[in-house]
Order: sequence, then C-alpha cells, then structure tokens
Amino acid sequence: MFGRTTLILVTVLFSLPLSDASAQNQPDDAAVGNPIVMVERALELIEAGDVSNAQKLLQQAELIKSDLDLLLLGKGMLMMAARQDFQAINFLEQYNASKAARSDYRGFAAVGEIYVRNRKYSLAKDVLQRARDLAPIEEDDRAIRSEITTRLAEALVRLDQPRLAIRQLKEAQATSVDDPETQLMICRLAARVNEPVLANEAAGNAINGFNQALRVSPFRRVTYEQLTQCFEVLIEMAARDVNRNPDDADAILRTARLMRELGTLRRRVHLIDARDLVLQAIEVGGSSSDKLLLVAELEAELGGTEQARARVDEILQQDAENARALQLKNSLSELGASSAFGR
Repeated sequence: MFGRTTLILVTVLFSLPLSDASAQNQPDDAAVGNPIVMVERALELIEAGDVSNAQKLLQQAELIKSDLDLLLLGKGMLMMAARQDFQAINFLEQYNASKAARSDYRGFAAVGEIYVRNRKYSLAKDVLQRARDLAPIEEDDRAIRSEITTRLAEALVRLDQPRLAIRQLKEAQATSVDDPETQLMICRLAARVNEPVLANEAAGNAINGFNQALRVSPFRRVTYEQLTQCFEVLIEMAARDVNRNPDDADAILRTARLMRELGTLRRRVHLIDARDLVLQAIEVGGSSSDKLLLVAELEAELGGTEQARARVDEILQQDAENARALQLKNSLSELGASSAFGR
C-alpha cells in the first residue's frame, strides 16, 4: 500500500540487533516470555516517550510470536511516535481489522489522531466515533472517552458541523471535570463555535486543575503555558463582547482583569526560565551563596516554599550571618504561619 520506502523503514526498525544496552533495560519478570505483556509494556513505554526500549520489547515479542495481532498495534504506535504517519496507519488499520481490536479502542483512536493532525477530518470522524464507543470512561486515571470525544468534536468543528460538535463537547465536559488538559481543549473549541457558557465552565475547570498541579510541581513550565492558553481564550471571548458593545463597562473591566492575570502568568514563565538559568550556572561554574540565594528567591516567588527553605538552610550552614538569607527565611516563616492560620 505504501510502497518500497515503507518496507525499508519497517525492516530497519524491526530488524536491528538488540544492543548491549538492552541488558540494562530488561522487562520485568512478568513480561519475560509473555509476548502480550511485552507488547503492552512497550505501549506504556511509547506513551512515556521511551521509544528505544519500546522497540526492543517489540522485537523480543516478535521473536516469540510473530503472528500476534497486538504486535500490529505496537508497531503502529511506534511509527506514530516517530511521526511516520502513513506507515503507522498501515499497521493500525491491519490491527483494527483483526479480532483483537473488536473491543479495543486504541487502534481506532490512534488512526483518528493521525487523521486530525493531517487535517483529514472527514476520515477522522467515523474512526473517532468507533473509538469513542469502544473506550472506557476512565483508564489509568485518564478520562479516555472524553479525550476521544473532544478530538471528535475538533473534527466536527473543522467540518463546519457546530451543532454536532457542541453535543460532543458537552458530553466530554461533563465526564472530564478533573482533567485540565481536556477541559482546556473543550474551552478552545467551545469558544470557536461561540458557546461562551460552556467555554467559561471548561476554562474554570482547567484553571483549577492546573493550579492544583502547580501546588505539587511549582516549577513546571508547561503547566504555566497551559494556564496562559486558558486566559488567552477568555480574553478573546471578552474582547468579542466589547466589540459587540463598546459601551459595556463590565466587559471592558473583565477584559482588563483577565489581561492582568495573563501578565502575571507570563512573568512566572520568565521566572521559571531564570531559575533554570541559575541552576545551569551552578552546574557549569559551581555553587555559591549568591547563586543559591537567587534560586531560593525565585522558588519562593513561584510558590516553591519547601524548596526555597531547603536552599536557605544550605546557605546558612555555610554563612550563618547572611543577611539576605535570614530575611528570606523570616519571610518564608511568616508565609508558613499565615498559611497554617488560613487552614
């Protein structure tokens, strides 16, 4: 179907000898000798971005049972991760036609994803509907069905079928309240089809979810970027209200407040970049009190109070009279006391 180039690429990917490094990344005992478990583990590795070790597991599974249908899914996902979309579809469609895929949404969802990212929305629509119908509501703490339903809604929006898209978005929104990434996508699409109530609800859910994630990982840049996207959509909708009615003072004020929040978020992204640069300077040129103190100040401003306290303690062990470190320690103590009182 895809010609000689595909055959060459597949031969290269799946005929490479296993390197000595594979001995350091052997599958767990449960996977040894069980090709189904090995392929499932490979799929997990692909999801985590570890394509190299996933490929090794797939090779090992193929040596044990070369006619295993699930291998087609594994190979398709591996090609998809390598952005070899046409080759991926070749494997995935073979898998989707097999008995093993009769109750498995994954191959259909992957084909739909490939079609969407290649702007083949008409082709994506049917296959994503099949994936949605097969998918569980949740899997591994992910709102799988909502993710697929949202991707289906995107295809419908691109096909200029807003009513059908809105129906899918409402279904997805109701079952993925705790999934901020899906809520962000719903927010974007709902704004595009002019459903401001749904868009605002989804944005609120996404913002709450991303803020909770930042309490756990306060220096995760991508989370701030996702929050930024939420506010950009909200500002776009508020600006539409102002354009429709330039005398709407509430809409003007709402836009101003959202812009202030967006400015704060963008500043925090720069603070994260600054922290990363100081850590890089420490790695390259060695540590010092001034460098550690700058990292601590940045971490404190980003909400990483525990990390900042640890850095301050390290500084004071070396220089017990460091005035800036003592001042920051007092500020962090006051912040901790006020937080405890607030609880």
